[in-house]
Amino acid sequence: MKTTQETRKMDSAGRLVVPSGLRSELNLNTGDICEFFIHEHEGDTYLCIKCPNVLNKIEEAKRILREAGITI
Repeated sequence: MKTTQETRKMDSAGRLVVPSGLRSELNLNTGDICEFFIHEHEGDTYLCIKCPNVLNKIEEAKRILREAGITI
């Protein structure tokens, strides 16, 4: 997956809007439950979101093969 950077301002209620392009790319839908966590790397702290609908590449490849009728 490519690296993408977006900037958004947090509102007074602490909300951040995930841009529609990122939501589409990550297959995030209204009502999805997203897990937040903090990651520290080289002195920087990142707020991360685990996206529930993104399959890892191996699982995605397996799914495509199954749909094509190929057993592995």
